Amino acid sequence: EYRLTLRADNADLRLTPLAIKYNFISEIRKSKFINKINDLSDFKNILSNKIVSPTVLKKSGIKISQDGRKKSLLQILKFKDVTLEKIRSIFSDIPKYDDEIEDLIKTESHYSGYIEQQKRDISIFEKDENLMIPKNINYDSISGLSNEVKRKLKDVKPLTFGQALRIDGVTPAAISILMIYCKNTLKKAS
Repeated sequence: EYRLTLRADNADLRLTPLAIKYNFISEIRKSKFINKINDLSDFKNILSNKIVSPTVLKKSGIKISQDGRKKSLLQILKFKDVTLEKIRSIFSDIPKYDDEIEDLIKTESHYSGYIEQQKRDISIFEKDENLMIPKNINYDSISGLSNEVKRKLKDVKPLTFGQALRIDGVTPAAISILMIYCKNTLKKAS
């Protein structure tokens, strides 16, 4: 369940390329989508390429860590109290885009750190998906797993971590705990 990337607000961005690939949409809809993608990319580039120091931001009323590291406007946009209106009040050269584009940029910026972490988690799980779970594993001895997850794992008896991840109600966090437990158990055994 990768909920951070499976949002209603980005369904168009995720699914329209498939509709284009299989000719499920009209040329007009395709053209609108391509324009949307171009606007999104242009706006993202503008915000990414405008780099500012914490000192400038502080003087402008944006509370940010005074660590001396410069940040792009796209990075700054992820902070809770920072809006595009606030950014435009400081940097008047930032163009206005359609509300849908601006909302997507704000949402993507806000979740960017979490999404990057999720991508790393997905990569790890894909790499470890076929790793076998020891047959004699005692799920009850794994602290950190909820009783519900332990029960489901005992009932299904998955052979691999990939199978375990596909059990309804077993979260990626639970799989991480299970992996750590198995790796630590193997280290102790050897």
